Amino acid sequence: MPRSFALLLLVGLAACGGGGGGGAGGAGPVLPSDDARLAALSVSDGTLAPAFDPDELAYDLDVAHDVASLTVTPTTAHAAATVTVAGSPVASAAPSSPVALPVGASEVEVVVTAQDGTTTRTYAVSVVRAAAPPPPPPPSPRAFAPYVDAGLWPILGALSDTALDTEGIRRAHLGFVVENAWAALEPAWAGVYGVGSTDAVTGDAPFLAGIEKVRAHGGDVVVSFGGASGLELAAAYQRAGRTAAQLQAAYQAVIDRYALTAVDFDIEGFHVADTASVALRSTALRGLQDAASAAGRVLEISLTLPVMPTGLDANGLAVLRSALDAGVTLEVVNLMCMDYGSGVVDMGGAAIAAGEAVVAQIRALDPSKDRAAACRMLGLTPMIGVNDTAPETFTLEDAAEVLAWAQANDLRLLSMWSLDRDRPGTGLSPTHSGLAQDPYAFTRVFAPFAR
Repeated sequence: MPRSFALLLLVGLAACGGGGGGGAGGAGPVLPSDDARLAALSVSDGTLAPAFDPDELAYDLDVAHDVASLTVTPTTAHAAATVTVAGSPVASAAPSSPVALPVGASEVEVVVTAQDGTTTRTYAVSVVRAAAPPPPPPPSPRAFAPYVDAGLWPILGALSDTALDTEGIRRAHLGFVVENAWAALEPAWAGVYGVGSTDAVTGDAPFLAGIEKVRAHGGDVVVSFGGASGLELAAAYQRAGRTAAQLQAAYQAVIDRYALTAVDFDIEGFHVADTASVALRSTALRGLQDAASAAGRVLEISLTLPVMPTGLDANGLAVLRSALDAGVTLEVVNLMCMDYGSGVVDMGGAAIAAGEAVVAQIRALDPSKDRAAACRMLGLTPMIGVNDTAPETFTLEDAAEVLAWAQANDLRLLSMWSLDRDRPGTGLSPTHSGLAQDPYAFTRVFAPFAR
């Protein structure tokens, strides 16, 4: 084209703002966004702590053990930003794929990349997945644990090789420890043999030997405080104006002497109605269990109480309620199914009726327990053969009936008074049943209860 026309064209283009960079009043280029914030962040389980804030980058999250994975939903503040959860891309406002959670602590990172492709922001969620709860304890093993009369001679003679080897006795209640008749406030077997005493006549060496003998056969013993004779330590300490802590120390001395894991308290006679000593004992028992727990040990406690076919009387219920109110964990509520004093003839039926009644009473005291739980803390202890109260006689047929009911209802304990009496004889005696029976006949009926 002619040169003059070209110059005019250039001048015109310049005047119109064409041909390159903008002049005053022209629009500049739109730059990519550098906004890498989240507008919202949510998780499928649990609650973020603190509550979400776009400028807060660190969060804690606790989830239960059964939460094995987690989805995270991030929403970007800028529509063109991109986001990843645990390294995998996620659309804004959409849930991520499940993120596997190990037990314990882990971290889930949510990384937002701005539209400019270089600006990033990382939100970290520190997750703690709870450990698996401990498995529920196995059902308490059912036990057949007959009483052995500590006041008979030879001492613990009922725990013979025949009883332990041939008859398979693996657990026994040794009764009873009461106040020492010769040393006030000191524990003694049958009120005579001082716990911890090295005296050749009135010391406890034969009891140590008997306990070790049972353990050498793979079994163990439950030491029982109280009984029908002598003064139970709680009553002795209450009368002397001593504290629950001092009573606890006396019980603890017995526990330590024989390395016991289970103790029994046979509360009968006037002791059942002695509310002051009952309260003192309950506080001491709670202290014993607390001390055992602090030392990483378990101490099983049972209460053995007199009963009628209609259940515990008001005094017996008060003893039970006192222990529960004090926070004592009772392994067994053991019923003395004997000496009803009401002309009972059907001793098997009476024991079962007493058991049914006390199951209902336990549930009334502790409504959280269902029937099965109440049964699992119940024990039955008949006096085999001829009882102290005529005409009561607990026969082998009664024993079979009680065994069947105890098995069907999964009771915790079957016992009997006593292993010493499980032999033939005539009349009432501490050393035989008063029946024409084979030696250990009652033991052989009850032994299958243990599992």
